[in-house]
Amino acid sequence: MSALHLALKPFETAFSYVGRLGVRLLRHMHEYLYDIGVGSADVVAGDEAALQQIAKIGGCDFHALEWSTPRRTGANHALMGHTWPKSSLLRETLRWCPACVADDIDEAPPRLLPHAAAYGRAIWLCRSIRTCPKHGIVLREAKPALARAHDIVLAMRTAPKAEPVRRDASPLETYL
Repeated sequence: MSALHLALKPFETAFSYVGRLGVRLLRHMHEYLYDIGVGSADVVAGDEAALQQIAKIGGCDFHALEWSTPRRTGANHALMGHTWPKSSLLRETLRWCPACVADDIDEAPPRLLPHAAAYGRAIWLCRSIRTCPKHGIVLREAKPALARAHDIVLAMRTAPKAEPVRRDASPLETYL
């Protein structure tokens, strides 16, 4: 495996994966995309050519990356084998579970920077999901400036620390 390769995590989005690849080279997501000649708008749209290039550079499975990344399909998005109305996915807000992030860092190999270990899950993009189903913790949120939009790795790293808030998932969250 090349030094630039990085394992794609289960249900990881392309923006998270690119953010983690960039961290290894001390670059933010948008800077890294510029460096490799991929437009951030193409990644956000789930453009097939952009995702193929990212998969090739990162050494991950293209189909797994595509499956967990929202892709525009007319007025809707395809994500994880389902069609989602555009309004049901978050685009302006980033969410994450602090306990999942802590687990990612704890389970990472020692040579991997903590910022490159924690990753964003596709399910956190769903507007109706506000609680982590694994930990029963309210998801943290950030609304980054446009220049840092979609950079979940940066948002998780720079968010102020706060005590996790516990709650049970709603019936809708459990269903989804």
